[in-house]
Amino acid sequence: MQTHHAFAPFLLAALASAQNAYLVDSDLDQLFSVDLSTGAATLIASTANNGLGTPADATFDDAGVLWTIDLAGGEVGPIDTTTGVFTPVFQTGQGGWQGMAWDPVGQVFYLANQTNPDLYVLDPVSGTTTLVGDTGVSLITALACDAGGNLWGIDFFSPSALVLIDKTTAAATPIGNSVVGIQGLSFDAAGVLYGANTNDDSLYRIDIATAAGVLVGANGAGVTFAKGFAIERAVGTPATNTPYGSGCGGLTLSGMTRPITGTNWDLALTGTPAGTVVGVLALGTTGLNVPLASLGAPGCSLYTSPDFLGTLFLPIPTPAFTLAIPASASFVGISVFGQGGALAPGFNALGLATSNGLEGTIGDV
Repeated sequence: MQTHHAFAPFLLAALASAQNAYLVDSDLDQLFSVDLSTGAATLIASTANNGLGTPADATFDDAGVLWTIDLAGGEVGPIDTTTGVFTPVFQTGQGGWQGMAWDPVGQVFYLANQTNPDLYVLDPVSGTTTLVGDTGVSLITALACDAGGNLWGIDFFSPSALVLIDKTTAAATPIGNSVVGIQGLSFDAAGVLYGANTNDDSLYRIDIATAAGVLVGANGAGVTFAKGFAIERAVGTPATNTPYGSGCGGLTLSGMTRPITGTNWDLALTGTPAGTVVGVLALGTTGLNVPLASLGAPGCSLYTSPDFLGTLFLPIPTPAFTLAIPASASFVGISVFGQGGALAPGFNALGLATSNGLEGTIGDV
């Protein structure tokens, strides 16, 4: 049974009236702005500078910086959306890159390579590139993450199927065949997926439930090959999930989504020990670290003030708990602390297993 709780009556988040969107033409090595209502492109500048050979894809991070990766050279870095100047920051050490997406939940980049196995994760702090695995499909030409951190891609030869990619295993699950020729993907603030098409140099809206594409309009402006497409994220205060402490009995509490104003914060509780009778979830306004050994639970700790307790009936669903965050700027910056538990007779003298703590800091992006 899914549990819901709200700090205040739920309000619908107000969406930005307009968002900036950009595409990179890898044939012309040029950066264009794109009108999301018409698909029309406007030339900004050349990207053929500072060693950038072929901009393979484009994505915005939470700070509003546009990033790209060089298809052949493997350099990763931002492109100035005013001047087109590329600044190399990381070197992956290999070529063949096709897709790039920023994950707002995991706070990492995902990369798709045309040589199997083809999904990688790029740490934005260290620049380390780590193989995730083989997607199991022919060619991923574009990647995009939605606000919940779900990773989407285009399998170019299936034909041009929209796929949902498991970030842990890299396995791609087809949703359906979309418009042939999509090589750029990005979500807007309302969660609508857009795709840039290299076959007809046009912009499409793509239904993530069916993969069906609807034409928005032609790019024009001389665009010949839109290899990357990105919609600028709203710049504000990023919402974060920060785990702390360690659980006992194998319990883990994690954030499936981030606590963004006007959205739901979904929490997952996994790893319940054998013999579990029922699960509980505590939320509070104060983070704690109180060992429970004296109560008969060695290795377990209380990590939050239990201002709210919810019961989780077995089997624990996914998400285990959903918290509606009000669409109010007054909540930005507030931290909510969570911890899961499981009544497990025989696990210890207290009969209780506990998870790690999780601090969710509310943001507006």
